[in-house]
Amino acid sequence: MHFTKLNFFSIQFRRYAMVGLASNAILYVLYLLLTALGISPKLSATSVFLLAILFTYFCNRLWTFQGSQAVRSSFLLYALAYFSGYLINIGLLHIFVDLLGVHHAIVQACAIILVALYLFTLQRHFIFTEAANHGP
Repeated sequence: MHFTKLNFFSIQFRRYAMVGLASNAILYVLYLLLTALGISPKLSATSVFLLAILFTYFCNRLWTFQGSQAVRSSFLLYALAYFSGYLINIGLLHIFVDLLGVHHAIVQACAIILVALYLFTLQRHFIFTEAANHGP
């Protein structure tokens, strides 16, 4: 891999991480607040995922990947990617909380990291491909 491509990947990953850290910190606190109010972990995770799709799409499209694709088509792919991430998240909550009895806050914290890495890969290679592959 050529140095400029590696450097461009590094910049994208750092930007993605910054968007992710900021949004996930806020959304994780919201998740904990919703569960503290008595809303189930799965419904809380669903609510914050819907907010995450809207916020992070625009941050990642405009800043992280600097995509030039049409909003309609790239948002549809983005929403589908997030939906698959949502299914992974809900599956992890089901397995580890419902079946194995692990505390939901721990499972959700781990799920955030796993799903974030999965979504970065999808965004870079399938959603914002033009911006991701051309570099500076």
